[in-house]
Amino acid sequence: METDLVATLPAARRVKSAPRLQWPRNLSRSASSSPVTTTPGTETPVSSTNALAAAVPEVKSPKRQSVLANRMSFWGNKSNSSLGDHNLTWGASTDRGYRNTVTPGTLGLSVTKEPIHHALEDCYWPTQQRVEGFEGPTRFWVLADGHGGESAAQFFVARCVEHVKALMKEEDWDFDEIANRERFQQKIQRLFQSMDQEFCNAKTAQYREWVRAGSEPSLRPIDDGCTLQLILLHRNYFAVANVGDTRTVIAARPASLRPPQPQRNGNWQLVFGTEDHDMTHPERVFFISSAGGQFVNHLGQILPISVQAPSVRGRRPYTELTGGRIYRPPVSVGDAVRKLGISYRRTLNLTASLGDLVFKLEPPVLSSAPDVSFVLLEPRNDYIIVSATDGLWDHLRVQGAHQNDTVMEWIGYQLDGSNGKQPYVDDRSDSGYTTDDEELAASGSGRPDRRSNGTTTLQSRIDTAAAGLATRERKGGDALYHQKMVRYDDCTAIIMHLRANESAK
Repeated sequence: METDLVATLPAARRVKSAPRLQWPRNLSRSASSSPVTTTPGTETPVSSTNALAAAVPEVKSPKRQSVLANRMSFWGNKSNSSLGDHNLTWGASTDRGYRNTVTPGTLGLSVTKEPIHHALEDCYWPTQQRVEGFEGPTRFWVLADGHGGESAAQFFVARCVEHVKALMKEEDWDFDEIANRERFQQKIQRLFQSMDQEFCNAKTAQYREWVRAGSEPSLRPIDDGCTLQLILLHRNYFAVANVGDTRTVIAARPASLRPPQPQRNGNWQLVFGTEDHDMTHPERVFFISSAGGQFVNHLGQILPISVQAPSVRGRRPYTELTGGRIYRPPVSVGDAVRKLGISYRRTLNLTASLGDLVFKLEPPVLSSAPDVSFVLLEPRNDYIIVSATDGLWDHLRVQGAHQNDTVMEWIGYQLDGSNGKQPYVDDRSDSGYTTDDEELAASGSGRPDRRSNGTTTLQSRIDTAAAGLATRERKGGDALYHQKMVRYDDCTAIIMHLRANESAK
């Protein structure tokens, strides 16, 4: 697919930016001085000291397009479309990370898959709920990729769901108005940072209790963190908030250009992609360097690089930091990290995250501020949206500028009806199904859902495509992924499809 948009797709423009990235607040204060949060609907206060235990979830762009984390990007032209112009269908699938271990046997070499984590560290929350109190339905999805454990991902997904439900009930949000978009963006940024502060305050309390109890090494708390992505569909807009390298990509095509038969291109064109907060991100790297953070290679050796202000460097990535990690050096005065018994040896290969206490204590060297973007839905366009953790993107055969195109082309081909299968029947719209079945994950094939005339439903095709994305090492997987790798990370893929109604074509 070409990255340039066809004339029938919405042109891109940006709204006035918000103020520059703000430094996180001091997270080293005691838990007694931390704010008290309220669970929406119950009005029961939950203090930060027991917040982790209380939270139980129900459960890369080709070019750097987005702007600084607390600015807001906008794609599209004003339209009077609403969700009533589209039918929504979605599905999700996961694959737990593993390592391929080769062992000799009497019949030759055998390969066994050993889990790399004691539990899946990805966490997500898909929903079909309608938020009451305004016209039109709202849907949202939350996806987190944990590192160091699963507790951070579970905490932030659960908290995000609670707060977003409450936020959407606050007022009748009209994203056609720039002022509403800016205010919503600011609320989402404060939400992410307040959740981060709550989590880090609770972790601080855990470490202090551990120190008071004698600092038994086997009982040391886990300093974990995660990425977090919110994808909210409200009326005729997608709002996407992102921290980390979990990625959302959106492709569109005019309904009038639906091919009569499945084809590789399918007339899908990219209209949006979140920006990975990886080690090459120019503005995030500058933030870390300015705060006293350093960058190391896989051997722990300091990487001597020259970091420039974004006003000087522009959007040019730090390719020399590819494969590097951030490191927080010890300080001589007021060492909050050492007082809590947290190891300075911990490094991270993200330039923004939630959690990760060692990087958030005063002075913080890592930001939790999200990128917030709005994508306008045109009533005469179909849309495909995929949100996936880095377990998908990192294992693709295609890397770099054409990665998003490759994935969206593959998804479009599956949904249009690939491999000579009959086109789908769109009869299960506005529904969602999570494909976690082990047999499905092992085979990479979706639930059989065929009609007597040989057609398949759109839902079954989405289920199949989601499983095909998440299950990377499988028959036919080499169309997208490297096969027989030593290690595969956890992977979660959520696919959403918005099909323009016939009346809108």
